[in-house]
Amino acid sequence: MHGLFEKIRLIGKYQVGTVTGAPQGYISEDINVVVARSFRTAITLLGVFSVGLIIYAGYLFINSQGKSENVDKAQKTITYAIIGLGIAIVSGLIANFVFSKLSNQGLQPL
Repeated sequence: MHGLFEKIRLIGKYQVGTVTGAPQGYISEDINVVVARSFRTAITLLGVFSVGLIIYAGYLFINSQGKSENVDKAQKTITYAIIGLGIAIVSGLIANFVFSKLSNQGLQPL
């Protein structure tokens, strides 16, 4: 039964209080996990920002009242927001692929 709890504790690639100098109870994580989480957070924020721009551009489009310059501005905003959302999705897939390959093979020290 002790082995099961040890495996559960190690899920997520972090250990509590095992790094030299880390006080008991502090979480010490692998640098790969920190970098992967940072990239995923940045990509998620980019996606949320793109969706927000799409909503804003839709609002501009609805309130353009047929003025061609306002319609053009809304269409350009929607186009750029969709491009940004596509970039966020593709970069998320690439980052996920790279980090999964790095975590499966492990990085050997130089």
